Amino acid sequence: MATQQILVFGRDVALTETRLLILQTSGFEARGVYSLAELVHSLCNSKVDLVLLGHSLIEEDMEAALAIAAQVIPAVPVLRLIIFPWLTAINNEKVLDITKGPYQLIDTVRAIVSIREAGRP
Repeated sequence: MATQQILVFGRDVALTETRLLILQTSGFEARGVYSLAELVHSLCNSKVDLVLLGHSLIEEDMEAALAIAAQVIPAVPVLRLIIFPWLTAINNEKVLDITKGPYQLIDTVRAIVSIREAGRP
């Protein structure tokens, strides 16, 4: 099985770099993007198994990222991190309360990409 490719979009460099480190030390190939233009470029030019959206994105960035992902790579799952448990999915993405900690992030990412991997021919 190939290493799963995780694309992390966030505006806060420290948070994004921390998430990248967590994912990379857990065996994923993860790369970060920090703007919508970088997100579009990566989605159009790279293999992506999961898009992870940071919890600190402003609402406009979150909605734009979800719309871009749905248009460019509709079959690729999106995981949106939240810190308020009452927030719900906006556009059929998966949602994870990031206050549950890094182990829950790893377990959730593994579950999402393994389901996607199992569905491939």
